[in-house]
Amino acid sequence: MSLVVVVMGWLVWQGATWVVRYFSVHTETVTVTQQTWQRTIDLEQFVTQSDQDWCDNMPNGAYNVLRFKEQRSTREVADGETCHNVRSDHGDGTFTSRRECETRWRSEPVYDDRCRYNLNRWAVVHTERLTGNNLQPPSWPALRLANQWVGGSSPPLGVQREGRRTEMYQVTLKGSAPNPWTCTLQHQDRWQSLPPNSQITLKVRGTGAAVCSSLEDGYAR
Repeated sequence: MSLVVVVMGWLVWQGATWVVRYFSVHTETVTVTQQTWQRTIDLEQFVTQSDQDWCDNMPNGAYNVLRFKEQRSTREVADGETCHNVRSDHGDGTFTSRRECETRWRSEPVYDDRCRYNLNRWAVVHTERLTGNNLQPPSWPALRLANQWVGGSSPPLGVQREGRRTEMYQVTLKGSAPNPWTCTLQHQDRWQSLPPNSQITLKVRGTGAAVCSSLEDGYAR
């Protein structure tokens, strides 16, 4: 028993130590060693796609619908009883007996309508990507549309349009740790204000993980 207590105490101590290390934060002076950026643009095309779902969740505009049955869930149903006798001793050499029963249950599949269908919708067919560093100012990749959609309530099949744009800005930082940190920043202006060889302060957890959000604390676009 004493060994179990010792082991449990050690595990609790280890857990508490990890929690303290994780939530403890100190500040380090670090050097920016690299700046990188990436920008993407999705190319979307209006196409016919095949899909399936439960029929009560089928989207508007679905056509060529094929219905079939499929198990959607299970339910518990009563399947008789399990009974046994329980003996109660009165302590005076006599006893009474009573019969106790419990309901026995079994799982039963529940079937519902499943639908396969076609649907015309916008889909990402290609993503243009452009990357660079501090020597190349961030810019957007060129997106070539073969059959550009000019607008309207019902786009014809095959037309294309520009989709979502994304941008990511990262800095690599070297401090006292043997391995550098890489932090992603939300603001391009903040990223541009951290050129290579500049020194800044960074919050670091006791576990050694960088608190990258500290690079933008109090920073406004």
